[in-house]
Amino acid sequence: MANQTKKSICVLGGFLCIGFFFIQCSLVIPEEITQEIESLPEVVDFNYHIKPLLSDRCFKCHGPDENTRKAGLRLDIETLAFSKLESGKRAFSKANLYNSESAHRIISTDPELQMPPPESNLKLSS
Repeated sequence: MANQTKKSICVLGGFLCIGFFFIQCSLVIPEEITQEIESLPEVVDFNYHIKPLLSDRCFKCHGPDENTRKAGLRLDIETLAFSKLESGKRAFSKANLYNSESAHRIISTDPELQMPPPESNLKLSS
């Protein structure tokens, strides 16, 4: 993909920068999500802010039950959610949204990649 100017989110030196940047990235954050990110607290706690969302929308396939777990991905334990996957990617990447495979899949419109998958009838709000 060629360099494009897009309304995007960029993490530089630990700071979240929102604005127009020249980027070369396949992740384009929709405006409604960008607005929600602006309202996040300064410190986001995995157990308080993230885990409840994962529990409601992701643990059926990526939780503690080894018998129902898909893709070898376990999201109920923070260290595992941020660890490197067999593919070399990370489900979640601290300080870099573009390196988080989950962000790519949540925003994707491709039914083969999208998470939660369309057939689950689960939705995520902005």
